[in-house]
Formats: sequence, C-alpha cells, structure tokens
Amino acid sequence: MATLPAAAAPDTRDVIRVAEVHKRYARGRVHAVRGVSFAVHRGRVLGLIGPDGAGKTSIIQMLAGVLSVDDGRVSVAGVDVRRQPERVKPLIGYMPQGLGLNLYDSLSVAENIEFFRALRRVPDAE
Repeated sequence: MATLPAAAAPDTRDVIRVAEVHKRYARGRVHAVRGVSFAVHRGRVLGLIGPDGAGKTSIIQMLAGVLSVDDGRVSVAGVDVRRQPERVKPLIGYMPQGLGLNLYDSLSVAENIEFFRALRRVPDAE
C-alpha cells in the first residue's frame, strides 16, 4: 500500500480550536457562553448564527484575544489565546460593527477597511 509523501498529505490541523469555553458577565451572574466547543480546519469556513445575546460576539472577541476566557481552552494557529492573547491579535483582523460605534457611516466599506488597516499598521500589500 503506497502512502503519500508528507508534503502531499492533506493538512488537517485545526486552525481554531475551542474546548468547553465559558464567559460570564455581571460578576459571574450572567453566563453568556456555556461550555462551547468546536474546531475549524484549515481551508474551512465557520458561521456563528444565533439571536441577540447568544454569545456570538463574545466567542469572536475571545478568539481575537480582546476578551478574556473565563474557563476552557481557545487556540488560534497554535497560539493559546487564554495564556497569550497578545500573540493572537496580529493573526486575526477583528473589526467590530456594533451599533455604528466602531464603523464610520460617513466612510465606504473600503474606506473603513483602509482606516483600520492603517490603524493596525498592516502593510498595503497584505
């Protein structure tokens, strides 16, 4: 039985791994994210769908390293986000859109992207 050379083998590593993640607000009284687990493999797309207050934004913010993880494990591209949130920030382009507080409605979509690209000092070519 022939095997593929290592370079030709499919890459099935998880780019994102979330295991039993919890996030609480209001001094622990509001359990916004409760035991969420999932993995995203290289080349795959994941959509988080749910009603307001379901925890979608909290999960994205934890992945981006801008919100602390209360319990569980989160890794992005092999970086333990819970232990090293600053290491993941250059890897994820997170641009919130909540209630017009973060996007500028006087700018086009392209102008908003350009503004935040420059703010984060991402090179033009990227």
